Formats: sequence, structure tokens, C-alpha cells
Amino acid sequence: MTSLEKQLNNLRTAVSGQLGVERPHVSLLFDKKEASSLYVENALQIGRVGLAGLRKVDPKIALKEEDLFDDAAVNVQRVLLTKEENMVLDEKLERMIIQLSAYLHHLSAKQILEWLIFQFHVQSFNAETLFIAFLPYHNSNIFGRLLSILDLKGLEYDWVKGYASSEAPIPMTKLVVICTSRNHSLLSLIHNHIERVRELFNAKFVETKLPHLFTFYASICVHLLAKSDVTDALVSKMLPFLARGLTSDLVSLRLACLTVISQLCTNVKLVSNKLDPMIKLILLKMDNYTMKESIDTLVVIYQRQEITTFPLTLKTALKIARKDGSLHISEYINSLFSITDMRKFIGAFAHTFIPLLSECDKEEKVMELCNFCINCLDLTALNDCMSEIILSLVLELLSEVNNTEKISDTFYKHIRALVFRFPNAFATVSSEWKVRDQSVYNMLLKACKFEQYEIKAFEVVPIEKKRRRRRRSSNKSSTGEESSQSSSHISKPALKRKRPEEIKQEQLNSVREPPKIIFKGDPVDKLIDIIKAEDWPLAEAGLEKLTTPSYLRNRIPSDFEIFFSKMVAIVLAEGARLKTAIKKALSQLPMDSDFALSLLKPYTESKNARRNRDICHWSCFKDEDTEKFENRRLFVLELLLINHNLQASAKLFHQLYEILKGVMQKTDEDSHYLEQLIINFIVSLVKNPRGYKVLADDLQLDTIVDIVRHTHNHRILRDCLQLLTCAVTVSPKKVLAHLMSVYTFMGDGVLKKDNDLTLSVIEETLNVLFSTVMNEKDQSFREQLVTISRLFAASITDIPAHRRDRILRAVARSAGTHYLWAVIAVLFERYCLNWAKKPEGRTSTELYEEMSTIMVSEYDAVEQLSCTANMIKYIIKLGGDFSVYESSAATVTQKENFLLKIFDRTKHSVQKLRHYRFAILGWIARLLESDEFKTKLVAVGDNSYNRLLETAKVLLFCSVELDDFITVEASDAEKGNAQGSSGQQNANNCKYWIAVSSRADIVIEKFQNLLPSNVCGHIVADVLEQTATIPKLRDRALQFLNAKLLQDGSYIRTVKVDHLNSLITKFNSWLKPIEEGFDVDLCQKAAHTLKLVARNMTPSAGFMLLSETLELTVELLTNRDMHDEAVIGSLLLLAGELMRFQRVKNSILYANALTTVCTEILFAVLETQNVIRASSQQQANLSKDGILSGRRRRIQHSMSGRYVSSTDALLICSLVCLQRILENFAQFIFKHLSPILIIISRLCCICDYIPLTDCSTQPNQPANKFSAVQQRISYICRSLSKMELRVVLDAFDEACNTLIVEPATVGILFKIFSLLNDIKNREILLKFVVHVCDIYFHGLDIRPNNAKLGKSDAIDSAELMIIDSFLEVIDNLSENEFRTVTKSIHTRLQDALSPNAKIEMRYRSITTFRFLNRFYESYKNLSLPHFGRFFGFLPDIFSRCNSYTTDSQSLIFYDGEDSANIAAISVDYLLTVVIDFITNCARHPAFFTSERANIVLDLLVNELENKDIPGHELRCVPHLAECFYNIIDCQNEVLMDVINKIMLKTRSRSSKIRYRTLLVLEWLFEHMGDAVAPTLPSVLPFLSELLEDDNRKVEMQCDAVISVLRKSFGEEITEGYA
Repeated sequence: MTSLEKQLNNLRTAVSGQLGVERPHVSLLFDKKEASSLYVENALQIGRVGLAGLRKVDPKIALKEEDLFDDAAVNVQRVLLTKEENMVLDEKLERMIIQLSAYLHHLSAKQILEWLIFQFHVQSFNAETLFIAFLPYHNSNIFGRLLSILDLKGLEYDWVKGYASSEAPIPMTKLVVICTSRNHSLLSLIHNHIERVRELFNAKFVETKLPHLFTFYASICVHLLAKSDVTDALVSKMLPFLARGLTSDLVSLRLACLTVISQLCTNVKLVSNKLDPMIKLILLKMDNYTMKESIDTLVVIYQRQEITTFPLTLKTALKIARKDGSLHISEYINSLFSITDMRKFIGAFAHTFIPLLSECDKEEKVMELCNFCINCLDLTALNDCMSEIILSLVLELLSEVNNTEKISDTFYKHIRALVFRFPNAFATVSSEWKVRDQSVYNMLLKACKFEQYEIKAFEVVPIEKKRRRRRRSSNKSSTGEESSQSSSHISKPALKRKRPEEIKQEQLNSVREPPKIIFKGDPVDKLIDIIKAEDWPLAEAGLEKLTTPSYLRNRIPSDFEIFFSKMVAIVLAEGARLKTAIKKALSQLPMDSDFALSLLKPYTESKNARRNRDICHWSCFKDEDTEKFENRRLFVLELLLINHNLQASAKLFHQLYEILKGVMQKTDEDSHYLEQLIINFIVSLVKNPRGYKVLADDLQLDTIVDIVRHTHNHRILRDCLQLLTCAVTVSPKKVLAHLMSVYTFMGDGVLKKDNDLTLSVIEETLNVLFSTVMNEKDQSFREQLVTISRLFAASITDIPAHRRDRILRAVARSAGTHYLWAVIAVLFERYCLNWAKKPEGRTSTELYEEMSTIMVSEYDAVEQLSCTANMIKYIIKLGGDFSVYESSAATVTQKENFLLKIFDRTKHSVQKLRHYRFAILGWIARLLESDEFKTKLVAVGDNSYNRLLETAKVLLFCSVELDDFITVEASDAEKGNAQGSSGQQNANNCKYWIAVSSRADIVIEKFQNLLPSNVCGHIVADVLEQTATIPKLRDRALQFLNAKLLQDGSYIRTVKVDHLNSLITKFNSWLKPIEEGFDVDLCQKAAHTLKLVARNMTPSAGFMLLSETLELTVELLTNRDMHDEAVIGSLLLLAGELMRFQRVKNSILYANALTTVCTEILFAVLETQNVIRASSQQQANLSKDGILSGRRRRIQHSMSGRYVSSTDALLICSLVCLQRILENFAQFIFKHLSPILIIISRLCCICDYIPLTDCSTQPNQPANKFSAVQQRISYICRSLSKMELRVVLDAFDEACNTLIVEPATVGILFKIFSLLNDIKNREILLKFVVHVCDIYFHGLDIRPNNAKLGKSDAIDSAELMIIDSFLEVIDNLSENEFRTVTKSIHTRLQDALSPNAKIEMRYRSITTFRFLNRFYESYKNLSLPHFGRFFGFLPDIFSRCNSYTTDSQSLIFYDGEDSANIAAISVDYLLTVVIDFITNCARHPAFFTSERANIVLDLLVNELENKDIPGHELRCVPHLAECFYNIIDCQNEVLMDVINKIMLKTRSRSSKIRYRTLLVLEWLFEHMGDAVAPTLPSVLPFLSELLEDDNRKVEMQCDAVISVLRKSFGEEITEGYA
């Protein structure tokens, strides 16, 4: 390329490229030549077809870009658009291209691109967008093709040109090389494209349609970073986009970025200022979708990079810790210990989170961080190295905070367990801190509550091991020799080994008891002085004596009041060493409530101290200030809490609540402790009031609820809810009401946070509440259950949805499996009470159903089924609309009477009851249909099999009872509606029970279909084996079994062999022939069920038992006169199923017997000739069925098969049985083929059914297109078509002899004959072609055999059917082979036209010429070589058919005056087909020569005078007229001769002849047009004469002919003649 050409090419833009002299022809689908011939309409159609095809895959594609495919888009010229218009169009096209990038391999997407390229020139204007959008397909051929048409500008695309010119895909290695270029332009292009895609589309679209984009990005980045020469520039290019990707709302992009970061950190060492922001983003942006991948990436980072901490502040760390509850971060971290090396990760975790505990300013934050650290630092996964780090950091933390109380006790428990698990690590760390800061070490020991003997155990650690460990540590250190020496020097004193003798002596001293001190005297009198003297051992002995039962037995509470008050004052004033022992002793002293009350009040001087014992008048408290009083009150409350002898009282409760109200407003820790203490004391008094009956007013539940709403302390919240739970025994109604109000409005406290902790407290409270009610030993718990359930139902809808779920589950667990249904029943009662009040009825229904489903979902599928069974039992026990239903299966016990109170019929209207019943049945149906229930049912294992079996039996009984209940109520409603006494009310009742019966049937059906097959088999076998089985229960079991057999084809294979044998044996016993006790109904049901069993059994199973079944069936069918039609039909279906697939060894022995039975039945049915009438009558009767009739019919179908009328039962069932026999044993029943063919042919006529040419395709059509009879006939025809030709020839010949006098039937017979597969096989056909042709010739004699019928439509259609069938056979013959057939046809025609031929034989001439005309229609000019020999018969035929030239007795079909009319009609038919034959021949000049034209011309002209043969006018026009036209068109030289001869007929004496001649002329002149011109001089004089004809009709027709001529030649053509 020259330099100037290069410059011009570079300067060329997309716009200038379209302004050339010749438009560039660019195409994705076509080559340049084809593209140049493409018009805009064609391209638009291609685009629309592509859009329609793509919308089948993605219906929402291009909804906003619809105008790109409008008709107006055809006129868009981008060159002429303004800049703003081009920008709008560019954005639309960009959106369209991005959407297409998800479907590039789809042809429809390519078609759309073709339109965009043709009309909008996107290959030039949007080349960069096309390139980057489809770059993920870089290694595909279509991308190479796309490259070849893109007009990419700029140096950054120079590397693409080589691939574009060769239309080759781009390999990944090339893309990686390009990305590593100096400016990384391709990588920037990918980054910008991803961000542009997110800007144009929402996250859902990008996630679902463009995942390949992020896969491509991750792939190319991983390949880039896998190279050894990764540069800083490349990393700097990638890091900003990775940071943006981590903050994206696209999960796929975040995962791709995490993958790239892992690869980056594996191959490249990064500095901390690059890593820290990335780590922080990974931690903060973790969610449910990326948690595992984020942790994995962090582990890789810390494994590969030199970094020891997480770059987190306290606020950020708390955010991550709070995510642990929902994301389960700690669980996943612990699971990684067994997979990869976690030392560096855990080290960094500990160095970050443990020091942050010192920065927490609130207990709540400390708790959250401590719990997160404990969960992540799993003791089972740590090792010595990690433990040393953790212990060192804990000691550093304590040295910094200098306060052990700031850290949670739970954390110290975890550290204590860590020390015990890794003593070596603790010994190493402690040896350093004993020298460094002994107080910190002691602080840790105290916080972890180590005993002295436990501490000593850590000192007996082998010193050698520790020294080796220290040496290894010093070797790794980089501080130098002095540091190493110092470290070893520090560790020596702590690791001193004790001698075995010293250890043994210490152990003996620790277990040896010191000498016991004996206290003498009365402790009450002496103990105070001893304590003041600080004789602590003697004081301890006195306290022990004070609490001995022997000492307390002789004392009353008042004896200890002064001593008690003084001891309290001493403990608080002196701060005695024995404070704990004193507290323990005082808590065991007897005390009355008044004295306890006085200790809780401030000192008050009173002269009536003895009368007002509840006033604090003890002098030891006289000098107390407020602080001392509060300390005394706190101490007394601690004593009272652990005192087990104090009796509750109303005053004591009142005082406690007054104190509680006083401290509620304070937020300091002491007040929280006091508040917690009081609540726990109240709980203790409620649980054990010691003789006092606690009242609801004593508890002041409003105060407790107020605390629950506003407290910020978790412990106080839990204690308050525990108090509410304890109050259930006092007043369950008030407690539940307050609880539900709390859950509705949670206030501003910790409960408002809705975290796992608060919700778990709620669950626990409800659990205890309901459990307390359920654990009542007397019968009152049931009434309380109903009461609190009503309160629960009244409040649950007011609770916010996000809290409701947990509450419902907690209540479900508490109610238990036995009474959960009662809670749900109460829930639905509440729904029905509010149903009429709320306008949003459907929404309310769905809400209550959803709540009920959540409750039962807490249990497995077996318990859910049990719950639904109990609900159904309860519905039945509620009774009907106006009467209580009495169960026939069980009586209502006294314990169950309370259940009737759930829905009190005496308080609610009938409408409420109806809605209640309907709503529960609807919920049960939807529960059984839910995917969650089905999943749980599938998961039921062998351990639950027995439970499931018992539950299934209960469900079976429930189904029977429910069916009986619905039947009774529906019957009453139907009777009331039939009487019509109350008008609209009865109609509404009837409609209601129709709906209820429908829902009940759905529930029963679901019960049957959902249970596993092995359970069903066990149940049915058990029920049928019971001799005293209730008929309805037996029928329901059969229905159960039949439903499973119809639903699951593999059901039989899961039933145990003994159960299967038992079932078949039982059913065989019902099939016994007529004898005493024979039950026809059982026989029919057994036949239906055995049919289903046989259908689903494998060929290797059940041979012996089913052989007996077949033998009994054949015996019953042989004596069928003793049974009704329904039983015979069921037996026929059973026999057909047993014959299917040869599943019974002796099936072949009974094939002929069953065939005989079937044919006899079918012949008997055909004799009635009322199949169609019976079917229509049946449909009419079924349409009039009521509620009960419809239900009975469905039950009948499920137990005995589909309900059909008697005639249809015999017809359809016989056809089914015959079909099965023919499918399997057709070759063994050839003796019956002739009757079968006769039957099928007649049935096809009766049912107006014609077998299709390809039988194999027929059954695949929709089943509703054919009736049952037609469908079975099609199957039988398909089986017949597979039989060998040699076997069926005689049968067809015999059937033809029988049916030859039935025209329609014999036509169907030959249609079936043409369906034989062997006839279509040329090799087989040639072996029997003579016999086959003889059969067809026999069939073609249908007209001679029905000559007396004359011209009949039935004969015509049947004859045409046979001819078409014959032509299908001829299709398989060569021309030479067909000549033999032609010769035979010629001979038959010759015999028919013989003067001596019988009249019947002469009718063959009509059939022959019909055959020849049909043959011509199929083969056109190929048929002409065979027509020559038939021309010689035409003069004879015309002469013997023309009554004008021949007397009537010489006509060809004349057979006396009695048959003259029939003969005349047949002559007309013969003339018509002969004229048509000449017409067909006259279309071919090569065949229809002038000689042949001259042979027939005069004969045809004379036919104009053959007016006495019926149908003359119709023969003239159009048949004769068309024949003349073809002759003239074929041989132009005879034009004048033909017209002149025709015109001569206009001078006939007969007006009819003149009129019909004019009709022929009008037709000819109209079709010939200008070609009539040469004949006008001879035609016009004749027409002039006819204008004055005596016959008005002739005169008018002459005007019509003249009008035709005037149209062709003008008005002046007739001047001088008219």
C-alpha cells in the first residue's frame, strides 16, 4: 500500500466511508456477492425473524430497542443524522449489542447483527463496541468472521488486522501478550467495558445474562499474573479496578476480583499500603454470596505476603464480628484448619482482634468481640505456636487495661481452657511475664480462676524441652547475641525442677485435714464478739454451728432478728474476712416476710415498732446515710435471694416493685445489678412462694414489660422474660397478652435490635410459656392451651413479619406434635372471625396459611401428616351445617370434649363454620402440594418407616371418614336443592358443598399420591387381608393402590414379594367363576386393579400368579352371558393387559380363544348399529350428573376403571383386548384375520374414521382429537400393517367377498390393505403382485356388484378410495411391470364392452375410465403411453350411449324398462368420465394427433344432441366445452371445422339442443378470446338467426354469446347482423 493510500485510509471515518460512489457491501451471514443483492426489506425481515427467534429464548430482549426494527428504521441514514441524534442511536445500538453478546452462537443473534450491520453500519460506527462486547468469544470462528468486517481505527488495533484478514479466531496467548503492552490498552478496554455494562443495565440482568464476561476477565487476568515478568505498571493498572470490583453489587464481578487477587498475591509481593485497603474491602464487603471466597482469598494473602495484622479499626472489627451471626464466618474459618496452613492467618487475626478489646468502651462491644474471637479460635484446631501468640497477646492486653473486669468472663473461660490444652505454650509465656510483670501474670491467673494446685502443675514442665524451644526462637530472632542470652537468663528461675519428695509432701499436705475447732456456747450470743475480736477460725466454727439443723430446730424466726440485723451491720461496716461465710450462714436462718421487708427499708424511729414489724427500727442502722442504706439493701437482697425459707407476701412484692421502679431510670452498673437482683428474687418467690398464693396483681406485669421494652442489658432482658414465663402459672392470659404486646412494640432497648440473641430470648420465653401450660398434670392444661392459643392468634398478625417467623416456630416447638394441630385450629378460628371484617380477604387467607405452614414445618413429614390427619378428624367432629356429625369409627372420649371449644358452634354462625371448614381443607391441600413438604417426605428414612406406616393407616381411615362426611352433607344439600323449597339459599348450599367436596377430594388424592410405594403396599395388603374389612375402607384401599399404580410405574418393583403375592392371590379369589357368594362388583374391581398390576410388572415377575389370573379371566369371558357388560369390559381390559408384552408364559395358548370372544362381541355390537348414538346419549347423561353422581363416577373410575355405557364398554374394551393380541400374537391368529378386517372396516364407517397413510404417526397426535374407538382402531391398523403380505392376502380376499356389497366398508378395507408395510417393499410386492392386483380388481367390481344402486355417492367415494389405494401400490412398480396391469385393465374393459357381456359387467367401463383419469392426475404425461389402446373403444361407447342416434333399448346399460332410469343415470356417468378422459389426452399434442382428434370430433359434436340422457346440460358445460377447447388448443387446424359443426347444431329443431349449444359456444368464446376471430364470418350469421328464435331462453343465451364477442372485439362487431 502506498504512503498516500495509507494516509487516506487512516483519515477515513465511519461517515466518510459511507459517502463513496459505491456502497460497501458488508455482511456477517453472506458473502459479498450475496450481500450486494440484498435489499433493505430483506435485511429488515432477517432482523425481525432473528428478534422473534431470540425472544423465544429471552422474552425481554430488546424491549427498549424495539424501534430499531420498526418500518421507520428503513429510512434511517446515519450519515445524515446530527451529532445528538447519532449519540442517542449509538446508545441504543450499544445496549442492543451488549444484549446480543450473551447469544452470539445463536443463529437469531447473527440475524439481528446482520440487520444492524446492513442498516446502521455498526461495523464502522460501533466497531469498538462490537469488538470488546464479543471478545469473550475470541477463540470461536464466528468471532474471526466478525473481525473481518470490523472497521477498527487506531494503532492499538493494528495487531488485529492479521486475524481479520484471515477470518481467524484470536488465541488467549495473543490476548495476554497484548495486555502486557506498554499502555495496557486492551486491559483498560475490558475494564471500561465492564463498567459501561453496569452503567447501562441493572445488576440482575448482568448477573443472569453476562456471566461469561466476568469469567473471561478472570481468565485473562490469571493468565497475565501467571507470567514471571509481572511489572509494577501492570499491577498499578489492575489494583484500582479490583478495588472498584470488590465494592460492586455484582456477585460475579466480586468473585472474579477475588480470584484475580488470589493469583496476584501468589505471584507478586505487595507493599502494605497496597494490601491494607484491599484487605479492608474484602472484609467489609463480605456477604452471603462471597463469604467463603473472601476468607479463602485472605488466607492466600497472609500465606504469601509479609503482613502480620488486619488493617482494622475497632468500628470495622465490630462490623465484621456482627456479621458472624448471619454469615457463620467463624465456622468456615475453623473448617479451613484441616485443609490448609492457617498459622499466619490466625496470627494476624489474634494480633488484630485481641488488642482491640482494650479500646471497647461498652460491655456490649466487648461481648461481641470476645464471642467472635472465641468462635474463631477453636481449641481443637490450634497448636502450640498459635497458642503462644494468643497467650502473649492476652497478657499484653491485661497489662494495658489493668482491669480484668473489663473483659468478659466467657473470654477468660476460653483462655483457661486454652492453657489446659497447651500447657507448654503457657509455661513459655508465663516464664517471661513473671520476670517482666508479675502482677499481670497474677491478674491472668485470678481472672481465669486457677487454683493453687493447678498453677503448681504447670511448673512441672521438662526444662530441656523449653530450652530447645527458646533456642529455636532466638535463632529466628534478628536482635543479636545479647538478646538471646538475656532471654535464656530470664527463663531459668521459672523452670526450676522440684524433687519428687517435695512434690509428694505438698500433695499430702494438700489433702491432710487440719485439727477441727469446736465452738462452745450459743452462737447468737457469742458470735458477734468473736468476729469483732477477729478470731476467724473460732468464728467459722460458730457459723457452722449456727446453721446446723439441731440448733435451728429449737428456734423460731423472731429469735434471730436482732442477731441478723447486727450481723448485717457488722459485715457492711467492718468488711470482715468471713463475709462469704457469714452470708451463707445468714441465708439459712429462718425469716418471716415482715422482718425481710423491714431490712429493705431505711431506718425509721417508731414507738410502735412491735406493731409495725415491717418498719426498719433496728438501732444498728440508725446512723446510716443513703449510700450505706443502699449497700445494706443490696446485701440483704443477696441474702434473701439464696434464702429458701422466706414466705412470699403481698407487701414484700409491693416493696420489691417500688425498689425496682426507683432503679429503672438509672443506667450505672450498680443499678443494673440491683435491678437484676430484684427480678431474680421475684422469680424465686413466684416459683416457690412457700404457702402464699401469688396473685396477678402482686406481679405488676406492666412494670416488667416496661423494663423489657427499654432495658439495654441482655441479662436483665432475659431475667424479665423469665419472670413473665414464671407468671404463666398465675395468669396465663395476662402473660401471653403482655408477651405479644412486647413482640408487637419492642420499644427502644436491646430487644429492638432483632439480633439472634434477642430473638433467641423470645423463643425461649415462648417455649417455657407453652411448655408450662402443656406440663400441667390435670385436665385444665387443655383449656389453658385453647385460651392462650386464642390470645396468641389474636396478636400474632400485629407482630412485624421479620419477627413473626421465629415466634411461630417457637410456639410450634412448645406445643409439641400432639397439640400443634389445636393451635393451628385456633389460628384458623381467628381468621374466620375476622374474615368478614377485612376487605383484603385473599391476602388474609394467604397470611394465615403461611403462618400455619411455618408452624408445621418445624417437624418432619410424618408429624406434618399426623397434624393434617388430626385437623381432618376435628373437622368431621364439628359436624355438618345443621347437625353434629357422629363418627362411625371412634367415639369421642371425655378428654377430647375440650376440643369442641376450639370452634364453638353455639357462638358462631353457619357461614363462619362453613368458611372455617373450607379454609382448613384448602390449607391442607396447599401444604401437601408444597415443595418443602415433598422434600421432607423424600428424606424420610428407614428409621421413621414404622411411624410413617402408622400415620398412613390413620390417613386412610381419615380419608374414609372424610369421604363419608362429605357424601352425607352433599347428599342433603342436593336433596334440598332438588326440592327447591328455599330458593337461592338451597342453591348456595349446593354450590358450597360442591366446592368443599372438590377440596376434600384433592386432600384425599394428595394423601394417596404422596405416600411412598412400599408404605402403600404394606397398608393395602393389611387392609385386604382383614376378613372383617369395612367395604368403604376396602374400596378406599383399592383406590389407594390404583392411584399409586397409575402415578408411579416403578411402584410394583418396590413392593415386597410376599405383599405382592398376597395381593394377587386375593384378587384372583375375587375372579372365581359363578358360584355361591360370587360378588360381581368385587370381580370388576379386581380386574381393574390386576390390569394396573400387570401393566407395571417386569417381565420376570409374577408369571405363575398371573397365569392363574389369565386362566380365570378366559373362563369368565367364555361364560360371559352370565355377567353384565361392565364386568365383561373390565375382564377384557385385564385380558388385554395380560397379553401385552407376553408377560404370561401361556398367553399364546389363550390368544385364539380371546380373539374369538372379541370378534363375537364386536359382531354383536355392530349388529345394533347404534355406537354413535349410545356415545352421545352417554355424554348427555353425564352432563346432567349432580354432586354425588360426579363423585361416584370419579370413585368408580379409580376403583373399577373409567365409567362407560354398556355398549361402549363392550366395544372399546373388546377393541383394546384385540389390539393387545394383535400387537403380540398376530402371527398366531391368522384364522381370525378375515373377521377382524370385516369388523374394523365396518367400525371405521360407523365412526366416520379413515386410517391414515402412516399409522405410526397417528398415536402421537393429541389424544382428544380421536374418540376412544378411533384411537383403538388406529392402533389395530398399525398392528395389521406390520403383518406379512403372504399371510394376509387370503384374509383380505375373503373380507372383500363379504364386504363387496357394502361400498363404504370395502373402501376402508382397501385403505387398510394399502397400509401394509410389505406392499411398500418392492421386493416383497413383486412376489405377490398378481395376487395383489387380483384383489384390487375384485374390489374394483364394487360398481357391478351394486349396479342397482345406480349413481351413488357411497359407491363413488368407495371406488375412488380403492383406486387411490391401487395407485399407491402401482407407485412401487416400474413402467414395464405396470404394462401387465394395463393389459389386464384393457382386457376387463374389452369384456365389459362386449355385446354379449352381462349388464353388471358393463359397469366396469365406468370404473376403468375413472381409474384412467385418476392415473393421469397422478402421472400426467407419463400415463399417456398406456392410453393409446383405450382409444379404440371410444366410438363404440359414444354410439351406445347416444340416445339421439340410438334407440333406448340399445343403450349400453339398458336392462329392461324397470331399470331404465338407473341405466340412463349410469350412461351419463360413463359419458362424463369418457369426455374427461379425452380432455386429459387433448392436453398433449404429441399424443393427441389429428387422427385421434378426427376419431372423436364428430362423436363429441353429436353429444350436443344427446339431450335425453340425464345431466346433458352439465355434461355440455363444462365437460364437453372444455374438451372442445383442449382439442382446438391441441390441433389448431381443426378450429374452423369444430366451430362450424357446433354452429350447425344451432339449427336443430329442439330448443334444448340450440340452448345448450349456445352454452358451449359462450364458454368457448370466453376462454378463447381473440382466437375466435377467424370464425366470426361463419358464426355471426348463425347468431343473427338465433336472435329471432321463438324460444325466449335461446334468444337470451344468444345475447350472452354476442356480449362475449363484443367484449373481445368491440361493439361494432355485430353491425349488420343484429
